[in-house]
Amino acid sequence: MISGFWRVSSWLLAGLLLFPLATVFVQAFFMTGVLSDTQWAVASDVENFSRKLFAEDRGFAQLWRSGLPVYLLNSAALVTGTVLLSLLIGLPAAWLMAMYRFPGQRILGWALCLPLAMPAFLLAYLYADIAAPLQTLTGAPSAVAVLCGACVILALVLYPYIYLLVRHALATQPASLIHSARMLKLSHAQVIRRVCLPIARPAMVTGAILVAVDAFGDYGAASYLALPTLTTAVLDIWQQQGDLGAAARIAVIILPFIFLLMYLAHVWRRKNQIYQARLQAEPLVPPNLRGWRSGLAQFYCWSLVCLAFLFPLLRLTWGAMAQAMPGWDQAFLLAIGNSVLISTVATALIMLMAISFVFYTRTVGPSANQLPVRLIGLSLAIPGAVLALGWFIPLVWIGHGLGQLAQRMSLYVPEVWVSGSLFILMLVYSAKFARLMLDGLEYRMAKIPLSLDRACLVLKCSARERWSRVHLPLLRRALLVGALLVFTESMKELNVSLLLRPLHLETLATYVFRLTSGEPATSLALPALALVLVGMVPVVGLIRVLNIKG
Repeated sequence: MISGFWRVSSWLLAGLLLFPLATVFVQAFFMTGVLSDTQWAVASDVENFSRKLFAEDRGFAQLWRSGLPVYLLNSAALVTGTVLLSLLIGLPAAWLMAMYRFPGQRILGWALCLPLAMPAFLLAYLYADIAAPLQTLTGAPSAVAVLCGACVILALVLYPYIYLLVRHALATQPASLIHSARMLKLSHAQVIRRVCLPIARPAMVTGAILVAVDAFGDYGAASYLALPTLTTAVLDIWQQQGDLGAAARIAVIILPFIFLLMYLAHVWRRKNQIYQARLQAEPLVPPNLRGWRSGLAQFYCWSLVCLAFLFPLLRLTWGAMAQAMPGWDQAFLLAIGNSVLISTVATALIMLMAISFVFYTRTVGPSANQLPVRLIGLSLAIPGAVLALGWFIPLVWIGHGLGQLAQRMSLYVPEVWVSGSLFILMLVYSAKFARLMLDGLEYRMAKIPLSLDRACLVLKCSARERWSRVHLPLLRRALLVGALLVFTESMKELNVSLLLRPLHLETLATYVFRLTSGEPATSLALPALALVLVGMVPVVGLIRVLNIKG
């Protein structure tokens, strides 16, 4: 009989995601008041609920009068512009890399993925620093110019999602389809429109949805460029006004859009899997580009790499070398230490629960964990600020209660572990990045033949022996890769760390973001360079997994 630990742990990961979402809904619809006023009123019936929802001084009506339409319009424009620009940038690169051969393509195959390692707010800061002399002549940019700049910055960072998926779809299409179209005397444009684009359409839509989710949840670039969006509103209202209810209501507005995008991504991903399963013939052998066509293809691809990654990286490297004194001050080292501690604990928690999750699924069958798997699949898409807000609401309540109790009993309770900082960060990271480890473990577990499990049953091995002697050694590499991905993504996370700084806890991401508010480029060069290098780790791992070649 399977231990209760294996059963319960399969739902713990889903609970880490569901609990904060539930508390956000409760705070948004049933409670009012700012954080400084702990006497929150609870609406216990439908009449009070409706009156509170459309109250004159609270609720969504007040939020609407306070600028919610501006947040909605800016968010919609930012997502739309970023998706369109990412398609405009990523599709030609995917087409050139999949359908042709030219010099330098092997290096470009992985170099075009590197912009994923560059934080969007850092790219915005560096280009704003370069454009500062021009701004002194033209004056402050208009709202439209700020919106366009944010779309360009996010598109340069996020286009690899579209590039990777569309390139794979085009590179794996059967050569027989292209040959048949040419035998029917279709022109080159007709082959693209009638054959290639329908095959790549599911990958295009899936990549566009991933770009939309990331653009919707971006805080760093939008905040630095002073572009008010729904995501920036959650953090700004909480940090500047301390109104937990208003922040929760905006978070509730964000969630339906995220769920809709993830549902569309699921639908199109299934279509892509169906198409790829049907197209199992010999792939197309791309022709070689020569002359000016080859030069134009190289120029376009290298321009993307330089604008999105190489130029900013060289700027940071030059700034780090130009510093009169190294940037290894106490605050920087403390930020790195905090990030390493939080990321390590979150990785260990996810590893423990993920191992239990996949083992329980292996033993009982995949049907037992369909609901938790689908719930955990949403974790990466939900903005970290929403998850952090959901955990902050109950834990700060507990912290306040413990503080009152300790004051009456003349005891000291360190609230840092209860109402902010480290503990909440660990929980939120565990909920948000669990999918990164689960995907690899589930894929690798599916490759282990069931005959090994049957042999263990014949030998009368216990469940623990079967796991420790058979499954765990075969999953060791997937565990290491998943742990590396979770650790590095936790080191880079900005939104959660910015929301949960009641005791001025700094992480590497928040330390760099704080320096962008007023420090020169040379002062933040070394910390920013460290953040970029950390971000390169999962990108390099992704390249190795996909085995991208020219």
